[in-house]
Amino acid sequence: MRPIDLADRKLGEYKQRNGEIIARSCPFCHPQKKDNLYKFYMNKENGAFKCYRENSCGKTGSFYELLEHFSLEDNFEFDDDYNKDQYKKSYQKPTSKTTEPKGKVEEYLDLRCISKETWSNHDVKEKDGNIAFEYYQDGEKVLIKYRTATKAKKYWQDGGGKPVLWGIDDVDANTPLVITEGELDRLAVIEAGYSNVVSVPFGVNNMKWVKHCWDKLEECEEIIIWADNDEAGDKMQKEIVKRLGEHKCKLVDVEINDANLMLFEEGRQAVLDAIDGAEGIPIAEFKQLHEIEQFDPSEIPKVKSKFPLVNKYFGGYMEGMVTIWSGTNGSGKSTILNGEIIESIDQDKPIGVVSGELPNSMLRYWLELKAAGPDMVKGKYDSVRGEQSYYVSKEDKIKIREWAKNKLFLYDDGASLSPSQILDKFKRLRMKYNCRNFVVDNLMILSYDGGFKEKYNKQAQFIKSCKSFARKYDSHIHIVAHPRKSDGIIKKDDIAGLYEVSNLVDNVAAIMRVNDDTKPNLPEELHDADSILALYKSRLYGQENIMIKMMFNPESKRFYQYGDGDTKRKEYGWVNMDVN
Repeated sequence: MRPIDLADRKLGEYKQRNGEIIARSCPFCHPQKKDNLYKFYMNKENGAFKCYRENSCGKTGSFYELLEHFSLEDNFEFDDDYNKDQYKKSYQKPTSKTTEPKGKVEEYLDLRCISKETWSNHDVKEKDGNIAFEYYQDGEKVLIKYRTATKAKKYWQDGGGKPVLWGIDDVDANTPLVITEGELDRLAVIEAGYSNVVSVPFGVNNMKWVKHCWDKLEECEEIIIWADNDEAGDKMQKEIVKRLGEHKCKLVDVEINDANLMLFEEGRQAVLDAIDGAEGIPIAEFKQLHEIEQFDPSEIPKVKSKFPLVNKYFGGYMEGMVTIWSGTNGSGKSTILNGEIIESIDQDKPIGVVSGELPNSMLRYWLELKAAGPDMVKGKYDSVRGEQSYYVSKEDKIKIREWAKNKLFLYDDGASLSPSQILDKFKRLRMKYNCRNFVVDNLMILSYDGGFKEKYNKQAQFIKSCKSFARKYDSHIHIVAHPRKSDGIIKKDDIAGLYEVSNLVDNVAAIMRVNDDTKPNLPEELHDADSILALYKSRLYGQENIMIKMMFNPESKRFYQYGDGDTKRKEYGWVNMDVN
């Protein structure tokens, strides 16, 4: 995501001047008076920002910190040495001085039935008459979060801290772990006599703690989620279950709003009984109408296609669906899908790719050409082939690879290609990296058990498994499938395998070259295209047999709609990156 993209999505009204994006309102202090407006500046190139309300706000920081404020950095994960350095720069260790609770802070904790023995042993401090919760990870203080010591609660934190679970260093992976929604709820559980408990740092809409605490959470065999008894708490429960695994999660289901209120009203034993009574995720084979989630296609998260007509007839690539791509050898089915991979990266939607035919090094070469585009690829004469070959400059490759980091995951081309193994790895990507988009290229390269006669049945079973996965994990899976015939016009029924394969999925598309073999069976108005993208099935919108004229740029391996020069020359987010 580029700074201008963030401005369009999150900053509201803004103007541009001298390389700066100037927002009407600061997203941190939200000024109301007219003379305090247009004081928030963000650099258009690198996203560095500052609020010039020095006395009232003065917030300043990097583009990453701004993404973090809006919970848009969820796709980042810091694995290699370079990223660890970036991580240290992104999160600042808190330096505020705190003291032992006294006065009204101690009185308020006592009012909430939290004893001094409990709060004094669990990193509860005070600053300026407010409660200070100190967060540690690996023995280091990484965040301080504050709360008013009054019934009218207000929360804030020192800027730049690392979002982790409060109490993560004290977790015993061999004992069921309780996750609460608030710090006082965690203290209430401890007060009741159950010590293996943590709380989330920033409420129900911020799941950044998952990646930072993943190693410890993965060790836990059982996790009990105690969220507030309201709509927001229900939302938090569902997302935690998806991220940490339905098989290991249990839910506390009580009438009282939260653990601290239960301690206050019903006492310690009631809190322990609630934890002991937590139940696993129900497996409901049938539901009543009121229990079924509302469906609104316009609200379903999706990755937009680079082709406007695909968005029109498919509605983009919606979560919970599977798309089949087909075409004869050399028609460009993998090539056109690779372009959609680049689109997913540019939309900050992580994508996992299994490419069984191309080694990852060649796939990277193709993807980098697409990301660069015809205006940025370089040409050189290939004396063996006797013509130009194309490449991306070293400087641009560095930018592209940095731009794709933590958003593109290529399956190890030496790893197992068994269907169950691949779906298991997709599940891990979904849980750890919040990756919701996947590609299997192609259906034929998977390792199926049994003989040749069982192959088509196994393929159909894999498609069913993909469909179930997409629904369960709010994901979209693209699958490349060869047609039965090797030339001419491809139809939906020509996809290799059982007819059931194309019948099971949500979308079916095929790419065909316009040449002497296909022209006799194509309307004359399609003959001036390089290729035809046929949309044979859209389950949601009921569209069939839509023919889209496509052109192809061989230098960058980009497909684009006939007459759409803007898509052909589109610049992706890496172009404006500043990589040292």
